[in-house]
Amino acid sequence: RDYLDWFFHRVTRDRVCPLPGDGKQLASVSNVEDVASMMTAVVGKEDAAKCQVFNCGTETCVSYEDICKLVGQTVGKEVKTAGYNPKDFDLPKGAFPFRNTPFYVSPAKAKQVLGWSSTRTLEGDMGWYYESYKAAGQDTKDIDFSADDMILSK
Repeated sequence: RDYLDWFFHRVTRDRVCPLPGDGKQLASVSNVEDVASMMTAVVGKEDAAKCQVFNCGTETCVSYEDICKLVGQTVGKEVKTAGYNPKDFDLPKGAFPFRNTPFYVSPAKAKQVLGWSSTRTLEGDMGWYYESYKAAGQDTKDIDFSADDMILSK
């Protein structure tokens, strides 16, 4: 939950989302159903898949800034972001849920060898994810924003 919750924690509470760099770094945010379907795509193709390594992930990438905007659209709030240089701070692990650099994988090999393709999109998943977030009480949970406050006060 931590990856998307990080964004929801800030947007639902009308806080600024501090993004490393300019927030345009790309990441692949995959739905577990796509990952599971890739694993089951091996069934019947064991000979082709034997001893192979496949990247489990979505076929689309989004920027950290895009994730903020999707969360804002989902919860009906205006999003505020601020870029920062991670090297300027001694931040605790998890202060930002992704790497400070682009991080994505290509499922091209799985598409070719297994005939797999992703069926989920982050945009399409946001509604049910937000409902799950609220059902888990995450929208009212006390969150430690001290790392954010340190970044935003500089």
